[in-house]
Amino acid sequence: MHSPLTPYRTALLLHWELDELATYFMELQNQMRQTVEEYRSYRQRVLVVDANTLLHCQRFDKIPWSRVCGKGPATLVIPHVVVEEIDTKSYSEGSEKIRKRARGVYELLGDVLKGLSTEGRFELHDGTEVQVLRDELGHRRLPNNDDEAVARAAHLQQAIAPRQITVITRDNGMRGKAMTWCLPWGFPPDKYLIPEDGFGAKHREAKLASISVDVPEDGDDT
Repeated sequence: MHSPLTPYRTALLLHWELDELATYFMELQNQMRQTVEEYRSYRQRVLVVDANTLLHCQRFDKIPWSRVCGKGPATLVIPHVVVEEIDTKSYSEGSEKIRKRARGVYELLGDVLKGLSTEGRFELHDGTEVQVLRDELGHRRLPNNDDEAVARAAHLQQAIAPRQITVITRDNGMRGKAMTWCLPWGFPPDKYLIPEDGFGAKHREAKLASISVDVPEDGDDT
């Protein structure tokens, strides 16, 4: 036999569940509004850079990004994982040259983070705005840094569409991952590369020229 209180208990449980759902959707709506507001200042051209670009190009605060890979006002975006990757490279095993360079880049990134926290924005000499794409609370990163950086770029593309992002990198792995995610990518122009690092068009041509390929004679399928 059912207790006469059963209908009231059922109604109370349903009321609690509806309250929880209402709270969940209100929080979700607030998060969406916060996301829209956070990305509202991003300009029409958004350039997402990786650690390779920051380490093998000249100082990123001296490059006229408003004229790099297109023309017009731009927002330079540095994913959170890239900031931490630069920090790691500043003291990890490897060449002293890269460690020293990483320490210098990390100092510049510190200025960016300080400007964002105090002024709410950070602008370079040519008017390019710099943003750090921070991880949301509870965000779980992918194990590979390049995968994580490209995934965050794809997340940003969804958030700011129809504005278009471009992944700026010289790293083959990053370019391949960007293409897999159907994200446009571009090279930093050769004149902004550090010459002794062996990047750029002339170095690519030299590497290709050094590859010898045996071409079989006509009729020889071996």
